[in-house]
Parts: sequence; structure tokens; C-alpha cells
Amino acid sequence: MKKIVHLLGVLLLVSIVLVGNEATTEAKEKNTILDGVFLGTIDLSGLTEDEARALGEEYVESLSQCVVLLQGEEGKSVEVSAADFGVKWENPQVIEEAVGLGSSGNIVARYKQRKDIETDGHVLDFNISVDSELVKQIVEEQCMDFGVKAVNPTLERVNGEFVLKGGKTGLMVD
Repeated sequence: MKKIVHLLGVLLLVSIVLVGNEATTEAKEKNTILDGVFLGTIDLSGLTEDEARALGEEYVESLSQCVVLLQGEEGKSVEVSAADFGVKWENPQVIEEAVGLGSSGNIVARYKQRKDIETDGHVLDFNISVDSELVKQIVEEQCMDFGVKAVNPTLERVNGEFVLKGGKTGLMVD
């Protein structure tokens, strides 16, 4: 009788371990971002880390395809591709944070974070930048003629009072 109880105990323990391993494997395979998580305005709900990263890179690439219109005074303008400014994604590591939401800490903290995201959502910063040296170079090469020369006003005496006539405020690209 002791051997049967011992054998049943071992079988129960083995089945618990197998079910636990299966659940852990399933959770690792399904490691997706919770519903209600956004990267800026991009909805990452249900995406894996690789899918979310690809979506962020695709968005940055779409921004690079945009045309930027630089306008000066007197109708002068220049069109420049955003890619020429060196558009890049500053914080791609935020995707790892998105995947980890609701899965760290004790069970109460995880539950609370999941419920908060479910009701209020969670928006992660999507930091995009440009290369300031490239911007400076483009402005120096293509926008220097945007300046407007200043015209000095003249001073005239009309009915015993001095009056400024004409003149124009100048403008220069710095």
C-alpha cells in the first residue's frame, strides 16, 4: 500500500511539473504586448517584440520619405527629403519595455499593472531625432538666399514734426 501511495505521489508530482513546463513554454511563445499599449500613436496591442520593432522602424522609414518645405520671406522656398536630415529612432529599447509590461514584480503588482493598462492604456515615448549637423549643412547650402536686405528709412520733417518714411526690416539666416 505504501508503494502505491508513493507511486501516485510521484506521478502527481511529474504531472504538475509537466503542466507547469507546458504553461511556461506557451507563455514564452506567446510573449506579446498587452492590449492598450502604444508607442506614441502606434498601437502595439498583441504584437511580439519583433513585430513591434518592425512597425516602429517602418514608421521611421515612412517619415524619412516625407518632403519638408523650408520657406523664407518673399516666396522663397526649398523642398528637402526628411531622409536628408538623418531621421532616426532614438529609443528602440522601448519595445523591450513594452513587452515586459505586466510581467514583472509580484503577482499583485503584475495584476494591478495589467488592469491599469486595460482601463487607461499606456503610451510609451517614441523619440525621433534628426542630425543637427545635417540640418545645419542643408540650411547653409540651400537657404542662405532666404535673407532680406534691410532698407534704411528716411527722416522727413512734415508740419513741424519728424516722420520716418520707407525702410524695411532685414532678415538673415543664422
